[in-house]
Amino acid sequence: MQLPNTPPLNRLERALATRCGWVCLAIVVVSAALRIAYFAELSAGPCLWQHRARETDMAFFDEWARLIADGDWLTDRSLHPDHIWYRQIAEAYFQAYPDRRAAWERAPDGTVRDPAEALWDHWYDGKCFHQEPLYPYLIAATYRVFGPDVRWVFAWQMALGVCTNLLIYLIARRYFGELAAVVAITLAVFCGPLLFFDLVLLRTTPTVFAALALVYLTGTVLARDRWPWWLLLGLCGGTTLLLQSSFVLFGCAVLGALGWRRRRQPILLARHVGALVLGAVLALAPAIARNVAVGVRSLALSSVAPIVFVAGNLADSDPMYGFQVNAARAARIMAATDGRFGATVRTTLRTHTSGLSYVRQLLGKLYAAGHWYEQPNNANFYYYRLHAMTLRLTVVTFAGVVGLGVVGAVLLLLQRRAAWPLLAMLLTTLVPMLLFYVLARFRTPLLATLLPLAGYTAVRAADWLLQRRFGHAAAVLAGVAALSFVSLQPLPPGKPLITAFDYNAPYAAYYGPLEQRARDAGDWQQAADILRSSLRYEPPEVRAFGPARRAADEHEMELVRLYMAVYQRLADDLAHAGQPAAAAVAEERARALTAAAQ
Repeated sequence: MQLPNTPPLNRLERALATRCGWVCLAIVVVSAALRIAYFAELSAGPCLWQHRARETDMAFFDEWARLIADGDWLTDRSLHPDHIWYRQIAEAYFQAYPDRRAAWERAPDGTVRDPAEALWDHWYDGKCFHQEPLYPYLIAATYRVFGPDVRWVFAWQMALGVCTNLLIYLIARRYFGELAAVVAITLAVFCGPLLFFDLVLLRTTPTVFAALALVYLTGTVLARDRWPWWLLLGLCGGTTLLLQSSFVLFGCAVLGALGWRRRRQPILLARHVGALVLGAVLALAPAIARNVAVGVRSLALSSVAPIVFVAGNLADSDPMYGFQVNAARAARIMAATDGRFGATVRTTLRTHTSGLSYVRQLLGKLYAAGHWYEQPNNANFYYYRLHAMTLRLTVVTFAGVVGLGVVGAVLLLLQRRAAWPLLAMLLTTLVPMLLFYVLARFRTPLLATLLPLAGYTAVRAADWLLQRRFGHAAAVLAGVAALSFVSLQPLPPGKPLITAFDYNAPYAAYYGPLEQRARDAGDWQQAADILRSSLRYEPPEVRAFGPARRAADEHEMELVRLYMAVYQRLADDLAHAGQPAAAAVAEERARALTAAAQ
């Protein structure tokens, strides 16, 4: 640990060192208070129920967990989502190869089946886990104990969020000192993206916690350096593989560091590597046993890698748009490779005209990974902010951290500081996005890992300024400013902050079912009130649509169709509720949107 050299910062460092317990208490209290306030705000609207939107991974996690909780503890079935884009690829496949449809319509026993579902079950290797199983099994355990209510899942995710903040403080304190830890935790507590994912039914919050826990535990194991501690690290590392298999990259880094550390002590090296591997195997044993029992590859933890590689690496894939699929090209590639990962990778990369084309795409992903925009998928950070003042008050975002964090990583490398677990986790969270694609849910672990480094940079810059080492301070600040400038570049023309899907999902998952229940009960006034309350979040551009301002692209057309249907439904509710004047206003708005759609 490198302490500040100037007396004011040194005094502050020593004062904070005696108050670690109070700082930890403050972290827990403030972090918990913000999460309770956030939960209370979202409880009054659609955001807690986004998992009911069928076209989401959240809906699939909920369905999978319910099946497990109901008794299918092995997931002894082919279980994969049935999203629209799956159907589009399957239809493109059958259009390209019409003679193959009949083969997929009949099961080996002669029964008729859905050919698209059968095709995807084949590409996904049947009973192979769709994604790593730990998160749905945790949800299932929660449902089994407390009932199938996602709010109990959100309760332990919020608890993990509080623990994540504690880990950020402890990691920064271990490697960079008290002041850097306080700066890092201040950024973390008021970091909107970290708070956002605590109330989303995705494995982002557990993944962030797991990443930081591995970093902290690795530092502890290196300090204790006995085989029981290496066994514990192996157990925890193996468990994280059941959450995100990309953590294998961190495991490789640990093995490499251990090999270098014990390169002249082969017996001790063998003992510690053996303990590490044994721990990982013990953690993976339940998944291996399940796979053997249901008849799939023993180490298979996920089946989605081929298609997501296609989605992120076709020559025409735009890194700034995250997950996107060209159905026709994806169908041809999956047909040619039969869904085998190695063959899919090679075939996908051949869509690039040159190595330079692929390098440009990788650089585009690196730019997208550092951009301020929280690329939505399943849930939209900016839509949730419309519903939660707490989320708007947590003003720290990726753009405010990336410059400080990356410069901190460079400083560590230049000074050869012994914080390699943090840098290894930085690469572990970045590399999968470069290999596949960039989404906010994938980038949040990277954001959390950057926070201790951001605290280090801020303290080093302040220390150099107080020492009048203006050259060093200027270089750091220039680097931070340059990276922040790149991060803050505007979105591509036509790319919306909140997509049409993000406005549509709350109607499918929340407002629509609520309004229908009111209708079924004959309470037309309540039905109208539900739709009126939803229109508080109507996007501003929709209010401008009409005969003189028509939808200009597919995004605007989807918004027009959505709100045209909402206003037509509202007019009907108001008419039945005995409010003809209000119904006429809503009907007129629906007609204006109809004109905008033509």
